[in-house]
Amino acid sequence: MRNIIKADLYRIFRRFGVYITFAIFIVMTIIQVAGNGTFGVHFFPQPIETIDEIAYYYDNDGNIIGEYNPKYARIIQTDDGIEFESIDPYNPTKTGKAAPIILAGYTDNLIYFLLPFIVFIIAADFSHGAVKNVFASGTNRGKYYFAKQILVAGASVVLILLNLIIIIVTAIIVNGFGGSFDLEFIKQLAEIYLPQLFLLFTFGCIGTFLTFTFKSTAIMNTVYIVYTLAPMIILLMLSQKYDSLYNYDLILNMKSFAYIGQNVLMNPSLTKAVFLGGVYISACTIGGILLFRKAEIK
Repeated sequence: MRNIIKADLYRIFRRFGVYITFAIFIVMTIIQVAGNGTFGVHFFPQPIETIDEIAYYYDNDGNIIGEYNPKYARIIQTDDGIEFESIDPYNPTKTGKAAPIILAGYTDNLIYFLLPFIVFIIAADFSHGAVKNVFASGTNRGKYYFAKQILVAGASVVLILLNLIIIIVTAIIVNGFGGSFDLEFIKQLAEIYLPQLFLLFTFGCIGTFLTFTFKSTAIMNTVYIVYTLAPMIILLMLSQKYDSLYNYDLILNMKSFAYIGQNVLMNPSLTKAVFLGGVYISACTIGGILLFRKAEIK
C-alpha cells in the first residue's frame, strides 16, 4: 500500500493540472477575503428568536443621554462630541482572527476543489489504463482501494489547512489580525473546521466510490456534482415544515458549524456529523470494495 501511495504522489505532482487547481483555489480564496466577497451558495439558518441589544451613552456627569444598538453602530468620541459609525452586521470586517470564523459557512466550496484531486488520484488510472499494470503485478484490489482513499483523505486535509492559512494571512495583510493568537482561538477553529474536515472527507469517499463504480471521469464528475447540489437545493426549496430533513444533508451539516454558539434553527452537532459521515464513509468504502473486487478491468 505504501508503494502505491508513493508512486501516486510522484505521478500526481508531475501533472500540470494539479498546480492549475491549486492556483485557482488560492486566487479565489484571496479574492474572497481581500475583495470582501463570497463564492458559493450561503445557507442562512433562521434564528429561533431575535433580541435587539440596547446600549446607552452618557454625558460627563454619568447621565443617560441616548441609546443605540451596538449591532448596527459604534460610538466614536471626537473633539466635537459623539459621532456614530454604522456597522453592517452581515458583512463584518474580516481581520485575521475573524475571517476564518466569518467564512466558515463557505467551506463546502472545497468539495468541488476536491473533485479534481479525485480525478488525479483515481480516475486517471482508469482513463490511462494504468490500473491494469498495477494488478498485473499482483496488487490486492482492497489495498489498492484503501491506498486511493488515504490519498483522498490527505487531499482533504491539505485543502482545509491551505484554506485556513490563505484566509488568515490575507486577512492579516488587509485588516490586521485583530486580537491575540491564543489557545481559545485555536480551539474555536478546531470546533468548526475539524467536523468540516470529516464531512469533506465523506464527500471524498463518495467520489472514490463513484469513480471505482463507473470507471469514467465524465460520468463520475456529473453524478458527483448532481449529488452534492441537488439534495441541498431541494431542501431549501421545501416548506419550513420539512426543515427536519436538513439534518440528513451533508452540505447543510457542514455549513451549520459556522454557527456554533448562535441561536439558530439548525444547531451544529458533532455527534450528528460523525454519525452521518460515518454511515456514508462505511457504506461507500464497503460497497466500493465489494463492487470493485467483482468488476472487470478493461
